[in-house]
Amino acid sequence: MKHLIRAALEVRLATWAAQQTPALPVAWEDRPFSPNGTYLRVSMLTAEPDDPVLGQGLQRHQGVYQISVFVPAGSGPVTAESKAAGIAALFARGTVMTQGTTRVVIDRTPQVGRLMPDGPYSFIPVSIRYRADIFA
Repeated sequence: MKHLIRAALEVRLATWAAQQTPALPVAWEDRPFSPNGTYLRVSMLTAEPDDPVLGQGLQRHQGVYQISVFVPAGSGPVTAESKAAGIAALFARGTVMTQGTTRVVIDRTPQVGRLMPDGPYSFIPVSIRYRADIFA
C-alpha cells in the first residue's frame, strides 16, 4: 500500500512543480539527482500503521510527506518562502488524492519551517501529514 500512497503524493507534487516558472526540479528519494539552482527534495516519513477497529477490516497508514525547498545560499528567503507557501496550499488540510483504490487524505495544515543553511544551499522544510485508510 505504501507505493500507492507515495504515488498519489508524488503525482500531485510533480504536476505542480512542472507548472512553476521555471519548472522546479525534484530530488525524489533514491533517484540520481544533481542540484543546480532552486529545487525540491522529497522524504516520505512513515509512521506505524494503526488498527482503529478490532479485527482485520481496517488499517490506517499515516506519516509525514516532507518537501524541502532548496535555494542557493545567500539568495535570501523570498523564493524559498514563496515556493513553500505554494506547496502548503497544494497540500492544504482536507486535500484528497486517489491512486487506484487508495484514498490519501491530508488531515492537518502543513507545517512550514524556517530557512536553514545546508552547505551551498539553504532550505525550508514543509511537513505534510497524511493518512490512508485501507480496508481489507
